Order: sequence, then structure tokens, then C-alpha cells
Amino acid sequence: MNGIASGAVWREASDPKSKRPYYYNTQTNETVWNRPDALLTPAQLATGWAETSAADGRPYWFNKEDRSKTSWSPPEGWNTAPAIQAEQPE
Repeated sequence: MNGIASGAVWREASDPKSKRPYYYNTQTNETVWNRPDALLTPAQLATGWAETSAADGRPYWFNKEDRSKTSWSPPEGWNTAPAIQAEQPE
């Protein structure tokens, strides 16, 4: 699916070696490990947390303002199935 906020088109992919997920913007060629804000629901954005993954691919969350706060479990109010999905390669 495209039509992500601000016209960005993100794709989720996995690192071939570690299988760790990452995100690639097809318009800007930007690659990030953290799920981009454009792929989060309003409820997820309101938590102030971001989702990323450890080197072994396990998801974890960190507080955007205080990155020393992390959690292996989704923070309160986080929906682990975002309404906006990254575009999948065909």
C-alpha cells in the first residue's frame, strides 16, 4: 500500500543475514531500522514510543524523548498491528 503521509512510500524488508526488519523509502532511498512515524497509527504516535528491533530480530520499543527507557513489550496504548502497512515487494 502506498499513500503514506507526506507522499513517502515505505517498504518493509528483512536483512538477509539476521532477518532483522528494516524500512526503505522508495522515493528518498532512506533506510531505517525504526518503524517510520508514517507507518504508525495515531494511537501509536500518541504513546511517544517507537518500535525497532534487536540485532537478533526481536522487536522492542523505546521512548522517543528518553531513549534510556526501553521495553520488550509494547507500551500501554500501542497496537502491534498498525493500520497502515508498509508496502510489500511483489
